[in-house]
Amino acid sequence: MKKVSLLIMTSVVLLNSCGSGGDKKSGEKGKWAQDERKEFMSSCISSARKTYEQRGMQPDSAVITCMCQFSGKIIEEKYAYADANKVSSDEVKEIMESAAKSCLPKN
Repeated sequence: MKKVSLLIMTSVVLLNSCGSGGDKKSGEKGKWAQDERKEFMSSCISSARKTYEQRGMQPDSAVITCMCQFSGKIIEEKYAYADANKVSSDEVKEIMESAAKSCLPKN
């Protein structure tokens, strides 16, 4: 559960940076441009790695990538890229809990 809360915190920080880009960002949910998806993934992975490292933990690349892909797909379905920063903290928590069930190794 520690990993989930860590990634939730990372995602909240990440989402605040989404949708703040230039004029060429897409305006429809479910229709992010390829560069927007790449930007989301890059920011998500970078933020997650940094958060892990700041807490003295070893980042698990496979888990981070899976959770970023999972959360990105859900957020893209519900929000235009320009509005991705409007995802509530509660919704981020739900998304990341679902991602954790899908991505974290079963013990």
